[in-house]
Amino acid sequence: MLNQKLEITVEYAKTFESFQWMPIQDKILLLRDVVFVLILLETAYKRSISKSTSVLNHRNERERQSVEENMGMSMIIESFNRANLDKKEFLLLKAIAFMHSECSGLTPNSYRQLSCQRQLILDTLFNYMMSKHEKHGPVRFGHALSVLWSVYEATNSYVESLMDMDLKPLTTELLANKLPEFLT
Repeated sequence: MLNQKLEITVEYAKTFESFQWMPIQDKILLLRDVVFVLILLETAYKRSISKSTSVLNHRNERERQSVEENMGMSMIIESFNRANLDKKEFLLLKAIAFMHSECSGLTPNSYRQLSCQRQLILDTLFNYMMSKHEKHGPVRFGHALSVLWSVYEATNSYVESLMDMDLKPLTTELLANKLPEFLT
């Protein structure tokens, strides 16, 4: 499931002209920083519009989640529910999250391109919300951006949990196993 979401996210990235022209190392750095954010964003949005906070696996069974995972996702879904974004607003917010110019290690040219593109998308979202929600547009814009803050908070929590894990036994076991014939 995660591999499929990863593939979809990479294909999504390829739709941006600025991404297409980036050096390969910058593409890798950017994807490293935004893939998990985009997957969480998409998952939480789908759950918020379906009003479901439960996680179902491919057999439509509830997956067990740790308290931290559940709290992180619940926080994002709650932010989406408060923001009450339509599909266009969500897609623009997703593009803003993708244009993560603060990604460390980017070349100056990629940084400039991402910053400019992100500003254009921010302006587009703001103008769209102003025209749709009139005097409530600025507040709605703020709520939309707060969704990203919730996603970044949850992502940081997940990353910290991963870093606290002792992966040495698993890594040792994986490296000790012989690769299947078709992979060698």
